[in-house]
Amino acid sequence: MKAAVHLLCGKVCSGKSHYAKSLAAELGAITLSMDELMLSLFDERLGANHDLVAARSKAYLFRLAARLSALGLPVVLDFGLWTRADRQEARDYFARLSIPTKLYYLYADEAVRKARVLQRNQRVRQGLDQSYTIDEDMDLAFSARFEPPAPEENALLVRTD
Repeated sequence: MKAAVHLLCGKVCSGKSHYAKSLAAELGAITLSMDELMLSLFDERLGANHDLVAARSKAYLFRLAARLSALGLPVVLDFGLWTRADRQEARDYFARLSIPTKLYYLYADEAVRKARVLQRNQRVRQGLDQSYTIDEDMDLAFSARFEPPAPEENALLVRTD
């Protein structure tokens, strides 16, 4: 029997990675993180190549998630899935393989989320965290791209503030 793939969506520093770890522990799941993969293999600033590398990384992690699911191992995908189209693409991919999915919407109050961005950036500068540094302009641009799940997407709301 194929195990479920758990999809996380939310803005930068909404608590996705922290929740992914706790959900994986609760479910006995494997966590697959796009940021972890990309930062392990590439410099933080890929420039014009970022989107291509991200698309290839996503495709690889989708295939890996499908293989793990087929082995009966639940998977937590620690991606942003910022747009409805991103979430639909993930759901469609796994549906074609008869793999169930569950969507979680990680939400934090804006003041809490922005404070987390600053804390994360400081941990990155200190070498305590392998994450992307997010400056204020990037945070504004990424937040503007984020589309909260619509009711028909049946996302489970997880407040992290």
